[in-house]
Amino acid sequence: MIAAILAGLGVLCRDRSYDVTLEDREFLHLLITRDLPGLTAAIAARNQTSPVWGFKIPSIHGYLEAEQLRLFRNPHLLIVMRDPVGIGLRHAISEHMDPTLSFLDAARGQYDLACFLEAADCPTLLVSYEKGIRHPYRLVLTLARFCAISINQDKQAALAQSIRPESEEYNRAATRRFEGRIDGIFNGMLTGWCREIGESRPLSVELLVDGVVACGITANQHRIDLEAAGMNGGCHGFQIDITTLGILPEAILTVRISGRTFELPGSRQPVRLLLR
Repeated sequence: MIAAILAGLGVLCRDRSYDVTLEDREFLHLLITRDLPGLTAAIAARNQTSPVWGFKIPSIHGYLEAEQLRLFRNPHLLIVMRDPVGIGLRHAISEHMDPTLSFLDAARGQYDLACFLEAADCPTLLVSYEKGIRHPYRLVLTLARFCAISINQDKQAALAQSIRPESEEYNRAATRRFEGRIDGIFNGMLTGWCREIGESRPLSVELLVDGVVACGITANQHRIDLEAAGMNGGCHGFQIDITTLGILPEAILTVRISGRTFELPGSRQPVRLLLR
């Protein structure tokens, strides 16, 4: 929401940002990889082309120390705060995690961000997400003034009317997507596959027996069928030897992505029904 308004004000460049989420592609890569020389060069390049420019990065305090804000010509921080329960629930959905754990992570994240702001020595605007969606016209005007940009009433109205809370398009784009399945038990080996759509790195999975985690494994085995389906070389399979676990025929087996709530199709079945 805030990034879209800044794009409408000409502060944030959509061409440099990911669709829908509007996170800055270049800066996100440089910050994640801790490429300080590259970041310095990117800042200098944008200073040459724009008198006022900005970028969206989630949780920037996780990538930069407060004193590193001096790398920027005239840094201003625009921090959006939201009800931590709302953050936790959205994160739980997008990351397939337990809502309570996601809430705790959100609360800790807000504390860490507050510590970052306390150490930062630059103009800062705190925005309440909940108040922003209730007062869209005031939000647009406040953002424009903070960025020292003049705006007429028609522009203010157009940007205010573009605010769409809980956009389905945004929710889809910001949600990680997983797929896979349990194929069955072949000669004592529980076999299946899983992957994150759009990513090549393998995932870790865990086997639950009657709801209790029994073991974990990385789903990185090569499978010809997955390669033929165009799944990043096909290295997303797994096999778990259940003969060493002393599992009874009526025991309920579940495979899920480690640390997440996403369960593979074919889960929650007794051993006897998975035998092939």
